[in-house]
Amino acid sequence: HGLTIVHCLAQGVVWTLIQCGEYEAVLPHIRTLRTAIYRHGIAAWVPVADTYSAAIAAFLGERPDPARLRSAFYGVRAGAPQIRHDARYAMLAEAMLANGQVRDATEVVQHVLDNSPEPWGHSEFLRLQAAAELALGRTEHAERLLRSAMDYAGKSGSVAWSLRVAHDRAALMHQRSETRSAHDLLARACLPFADQVDTRDLRNARSLLTRLRES
Repeated sequence: HGLTIVHCLAQGVVWTLIQCGEYEAVLPHIRTLRTAIYRHGIAAWVPVADTYSAAIAAFLGERPDPARLRSAFYGVRAGAPQIRHDARYAMLAEAMLANGQVRDATEVVQHVLDNSPEPWGHSEFLRLQAAAELALGRTEHAERLLRSAMDYAGKSGSVAWSLRVAHDRAALMHQRSETRSAHDLLARACLPFADQVDTRDLRNARSLLTRLRES
């Protein structure tokens, strides 16, 4: 069934691999998704495939044309209700930040905060907002946003969001020479995860922990 295949790829396989940071591994599945969309005539999902392709290019450091990511955002925003999920906007904002599109990322985050009464992963959007503020040199505002993001992540009970926020906050604390506090904060956030688990977020966290121990 065409729509089932598209959902399994777009909402399952592709999404999961991207969240785990398996960018090279996800590429053939994005191609399969696009083929399924066209083969079964499900044009409403074209913006989703476009979004994944543009985001992966940014995550792989290929420096895609900024217009690709902006177009992906506008395509999802104007698309059918089933593709306008906050999680997709979060991925786009993160890809824009990776591509140096700070103001575009800010626009995406603000769109969600303005239009979603209870955004999916509120802490994630605050974290992305903090990353944009840091890129613009507004450190104090970024710190306040990260504190708020940590509160929201704790209330949600999501250890994954807590880990992301803890990583970014620990990195900022490290820049301020608060190395010991940064290490303790990030070490606590890593505790719920088994050592054998290996995802992008955990790799980033463990790498930063190593640097903090060696400082």
